[in-house]
Amino acid sequence: MWAFLCSLVATFAGVTGFAAAPLVAVAVGYDHAAAIDAEGRAWAWGRGGEGQLGDGAAASSTVPVAVRVPSDVAFTAIAAGDAYTVAIDAHGRLWAWGSAWDGRLGNGRSDGIVALPGPVSLPMGVVIVTLAGGGSHVLALDAEGRTWSWGRNIEGQVGDPSARVHLEPTQVRVDAGVRFVGLAAGKGHSVAVDEDGRLWGWGWNLRRELGDADSPVRPVPAPLSLTEGEPSVAVAAGGGRSMAVTRAGEVWAWGGGDAGPYLPPSRLPSLGGDPPATVVTTGSLRVRVHGRDTAVAALALDDEGALWAWLQLDASTAFDVVDLGMPCRWASVAVGGWGVAAVDGDGELWFWYARETLADIAPLDGAAAAAEARPVGCSPFERLPREVTQGVRSRQRL
Repeated sequence: MWAFLCSLVATFAGVTGFAAAPLVAVAVGYDHAAAIDAEGRAWAWGRGGEGQLGDGAAASSTVPVAVRVPSDVAFTAIAAGDAYTVAIDAHGRLWAWGSAWDGRLGNGRSDGIVALPGPVSLPMGVVIVTLAGGGSHVLALDAEGRTWSWGRNIEGQVGDPSARVHLEPTQVRVDAGVRFVGLAAGKGHSVAVDEDGRLWGWGWNLRRELGDADSPVRPVPAPLSLTEGEPSVAVAAGGGRSMAVTRAGEVWAWGGGDAGPYLPPSRLPSLGGDPPATVVTTGSLRVRVHGRDTAVAALALDDEGALWAWLQLDASTAFDVVDLGMPCRWASVAVGGWGVAAVDGDGELWFWYARETLADIAPLDGAAAAAEARPVGCSPFERLPREVTQGVRSRQRL
């Protein structure tokens, strides 16, 4: 199992010592990642040339750097997309930083970079409770159950049939009586689940992101009938794929693209009779396993905190579900184009770099690109040597 895990990624790093408080959540974008700790501080690492790390330097970093905000700002949730980051603070306000291209920062700008967090232009009195970051658009839910969106809208992902870019948050129009409780944003599409467990989708559908082949674009929210009538409790989206978790803990997936073939709405293999999935994350992560081109279709946490992966060979729509077998329990996990980030039960950060992205950023802090890989657990198990957290790439062949 350890040989498999080390083959799955180029580097597995237990990143310690940068945060005084335990971490509670992570997010992974196209080429950077971010996390928040129990005291509401935000941290970010990866490519930073467009300000997406939020430390004011507009430079890349292979170790987490502190996001610079006023001392009275404490974050409660965070999301990352293509060269931008957005977060909710304890008062329900939104902050964003990084590339302003296509209005993804929601601050009225359509270009340039913002290297330090700035406020998103919300109407007076709106309190945000949930958000989701897509490729170049953002979705948010407020305390009144209203949905807001902004950013790129060429594919209809903001939910406005005009296809115009939204530079500031705009309320998404839904059918009377419909109230969303969960949102997810992919590269060019959006999915949601309402309080009755019904699924909704809008935006780009060329890769069957919305579960059918009826139209390449669906510019306004429309119901999706994909889980054989079983109510859903959560949704996920990444790249061209969408997913849902039902009340029974089953996981459904549809769509595809960058990291696998198109997939009709399908019930994924169960987690081997173990506890049902409670958290699912998906993205466009390509890896090599046993010399074969493979997509990590999704990751899931079960209700005991174990981490699972669904793997998909490019030539097939079949899935293998694998318990990654790590001797610890996890609190948060996220996958993106840059890799996989997870927070363990002790609040420690762990990160798997995707091979292609790691090579694209190399050399990492001038470190040598060779080190012996070895089985690694998590607290209280053995940690990786310090030099790995500083950017040494670790490899192990099957």
